[in-house]
Amino acid sequence: MKVLKKIRDVIGAILLLTTAITIGSVIVHYSTIYLYEHHLTNLSDLTKQIINTFLTFLLLMLGGAVFGRMFHHPKQMKMVKEIMQAIRSISRGEFNVSVDLEKFRNAFGGEIGQIIDSFNNMAKNLDQMENMRQEFISNVSHEIQSPLTSIKGFAKVLQNESLPLEERKQYLNIIEYESTRLSKLSDNLLKLTSLESQNQPIEKNSFSLNSQLMYSLLSCEPQILEKNINMHVDLGKIDFIGDEALLNQVWMNLITNSIKFTSNDGDIFISALQDHDKVVIQIQDTGIGISEEDQVHIFERFYKADKSRDRTTGGNGLGLSIVKKIVDMHNGIVYVKSEIGKGSLFVVELPIKAE
Repeated sequence: MKVLKKIRDVIGAILLLTTAITIGSVIVHYSTIYLYEHHLTNLSDLTKQIINTFLTFLLLMLGGAVFGRMFHHPKQMKMVKEIMQAIRSISRGEFNVSVDLEKFRNAFGGEIGQIIDSFNNMAKNLDQMENMRQEFISNVSHEIQSPLTSIKGFAKVLQNESLPLEERKQYLNIIEYESTRLSKLSDNLLKLTSLESQNQPIEKNSFSLNSQLMYSLLSCEPQILEKNINMHVDLGKIDFIGDEALLNQVWMNLITNSIKFTSNDGDIFISALQDHDKVVIQIQDTGIGISEEDQVHIFERFYKADKSRDRTTGGNGLGLSIVKKIVDMHNGIVYVKSEIGKGSLFVVELPIKAE
């Protein structure tokens, strides 16, 4: 019954609109004839045709506006107002907004529902990006503030001229250490930003992956000897096509992490082998391990699983983020298996064929 009533109303409105336009056209026609014969006698035929066309167009526009007003759905205006209000909120940087989808879905069908759903998803994604941006700024501020506070504090203490020489050297060493930590943070931030913005193009070439891993181990030899760590190395001959410089950062980050969190006289196992169409690199240690809860977040920026040892290890929570990004750029995967008190195993799998 409602459908029939709506059809009847539409037909009636169309007839009414047609009648009104017809009457209006007749009035316009005879009015212009009267004007041309009695008042505007000097007009050319082209000018008269232009005037007639303009008046007819104006009449049609007026009729269309009346027709639209007659059948204007009040819910449609409400929906438009809600969307406009949400857009104004987004333009002010307020992304935690949404339009009630169920309120308009039944009234306007699936197409309108899809538009509203897409708008809500856009607002949700913008809100998530804003939260990530705020968290990133907060983490950077915290990481920078910590060494700056130490440098400022010990620099003030060093102004005391009566300070013993041994104590003065100790404070200077701390300032040097904190300055190095601040420089490393800045370098890692620039590196990660460059990788994520794809400003640093990947340059693939053929090189010996097993030789690269061995050179990385030799670079870490002073730290290994200092902690008397037992190294167990099993590297098969692997010729790989990839970005040699970027992958070197992966191995250096993973190896130095294993050394940091492995106690004196501990063990580190490094292996590399080719498994059909991929290369598998494993770096395992007998260190402190990582909890299951932390393993989920270990590759996130600024995340630190062992917060109690931040100062002693000099970490800033960016190393593993850089590792994951570089591995992703090579279409590979990286994951961790670990247990508290029993060490960690980091596995990197890279496709052997270059795209």
